[in-house]
Amino acid sequence: MVVDCLVLVAILLGEPECDALALALAGAAVPVICAPNWLEATMVISARCGRSGVQALGDLLGVAEVQVEAADADLVQTAFDS
Repeated sequence: MVVDCLVLVAILLGEPECDALALALAGAAVPVICAPNWLEATMVISARCGRSGVQALGDLLGVAEVQVEAADADLVQTAFDS
C-alpha cells in the first residue's frame, strides 16, 4: 500500500474518515510512503499540532511499520505505469 500524506494527516487530526483509514493502514502488508510525502505530512502536522504532532506522526509510522522510500524519476515512472 502506498500511503499519501493526507491519510496520515486525517488519522492524526481525527477527521471523519480516520477510523477507516487507520484500519486500511493497519491491514496493509507493506505500507510505504515516499520521502517527499513524508516531509509534507511532517510539515502539515507540525504547523497544526506542533512538536507533539510530529512525535505522534513518527509513532504512527513506527506502529504501522510504514517504510519511507526515496523518490526518483524511475519510481515516479513505475507508479505512473501501474
